[in-house]
Amino acid sequence: WDRWGKLRGHRAHVFHYVVDQPHSRWQIEDRQSKEHIMPAYAGYVWVDATDHSVLAFTMKAVDIPATFPIREADSRLDYDVIDISGTPSVLPAKAEMHLRSGKEDQKNEIAFRAYHKYEVGTKLDFGDIIEDTKKEDSGKKK
Repeated sequence: WDRWGKLRGHRAHVFHYVVDQPHSRWQIEDRQSKEHIMPAYAGYVWVDATDHSVLAFTMKAVDIPATFPIREADSRLDYDVIDISGTPSVLPAKAEMHLRSGKEDQKNEIAFRAYHKYEVGTKLDFGDIIEDTKKEDSGKKK
């Protein structure tokens, strides 16, 4: 636990976390050189103090090797309560990815919207099943 915070009108617990390089699964690739790394990273998780739903998740690469072209990498994923067919669900609302290498500064923003619920119902109907109550003859011919 790091501190209390406020995000989009929600009072929130803010947790800080660190993932060291041996446990990292975050891959960052420089498209020009085709090099990639799995850096250590740190970030914050924002959790609604009332219903304990996740509000946001951030991560920032730390200790990027000096020989790697990308010097900064960070991302943020924001969640919100989305109504799907009358049921409120906590789902991703937007995401941002930021990379900086030399004089280039890239930012990718994604907005998640138009969620839909797809549902399928099935029913097996065997009609009127009539049980055969006659016992088979045990192989004797009549």
